[in-house]
Amino acid sequence: MIESRPIFKEEAAPRSVGMRSRQLATVGECEVLIKIHSASIFGTDLHIYKWNDWAPRSYRPPMPLGHEFGGIVIKIGSAVRTIREGDVVTAETHVPCGRCQQCRLGRGHTCDNLKLFSRMDV
Repeated sequence: MIESRPIFKEEAAPRSVGMRSRQLATVGECEVLIKIHSASIFGTDLHIYKWNDWAPRSYRPPMPLGHEFGGIVIKIGSAVRTIREGDVVTAETHVPCGRCQQCRLGRGHTCDNLKLFSRMDV
């Protein structure tokens, strides 16, 4: 098991953030594990940190923060073919649905059904 110390939004309240130690499970066959070296703070993070009127419509604490980052691949799953351990990577983890009006207008970053991908095993 690998230990991680992500920043978490702890409660549905302004400024309630903290770090948690987590043990990550093994990497799935189609997954990669990235050691994050840098992350950015963007508008979404500020909404969540301040816990303004927008945040509770999209998020439910406790939850890890951060969705745009750079790092190095430290493990790959058995079915991964295009990424290798040691690769330097970046990620922007928004996954638009491709079907809503915002997506059809080419605005996937404001998708009505936007999902975030990340895996945080307890």
